[in-house]
Amino acid sequence: GNLTINLAGATLNAAAGTVDLNGDFNLSAGTFTAPTANFNISGSFTLTGGTFTHSSGTTIFDSTTAGRTITSGGTSFYNFTFNGAGGEWTLQDNLDIDNNLTLTAGTLDVSVNNYSITIGGNFTRTGGAFTVRQGTVTFNDRSKSSTITGSIAFFNFTSTTAGKIIFFEAGSTQVIGG
Repeated sequence: GNLTINLAGATLNAAAGTVDLNGDFNLSAGTFTAPTANFNISGSFTLTGGTFTHSSGTTIFDSTTAGRTITSGGTSFYNFTFNGAGGEWTLQDNLDIDNNLTLTAGTLDVSVNNYSITIGGNFTRTGGAFTVRQGTVTFNDRSKSSTITGSIAFFNFTSTTAGKIIFFEAGSTQVIGG
C-alpha cells in the first residue's frame, strides 16, 4: 500500500532497517527519516512539505509499471537507483543526489519541462533508459571524483565545481547534444 505522512510534528524514523514500500510515498507534513540501508518504493515519490532525511541510504525505485512520478520538493537523496523492468519515472521538479545515481532497469525521464539532475558521485547505467530531453546533468561534489559508467546520452553536461574530477568508463559512449 501507500505511505502518507501528513501530520505536523509527526516523525517516522526508519533509519535502523530497510523499508520495502509496495506503493506511493507521500510526505506533506511531518518528518520521515529514511533507512541507512535500502528504501524501496514501487510507486511514485511525492514530497510537498515536511522533512525527508536520506540517512546516507539508497532509495530504490522498483516498479514494473509506467506512469510513476518523482516530486523531490527540493530535498536531496544519497544513493538513487532505478531497478524496475518496465517501470517509468518522470521528474516533476529538479533532482539532487548527493552520491550515486544508478539505472539498471526501467526509464528515468526528466520530463517535457527538462528538469535538472545534480549528482555528487557516480552515474552508472547498466540497463534501462535515460530520457534526457533538453535537461541538464551537473556533477558538483569536489570532495569525491565521479565515474560515468555505461553509454549515456546527455543534453547539457556540466560540472560547476572547480577541481572536480570525472572519469569515463573505457569502451562506453557518452553523447552530449546541447
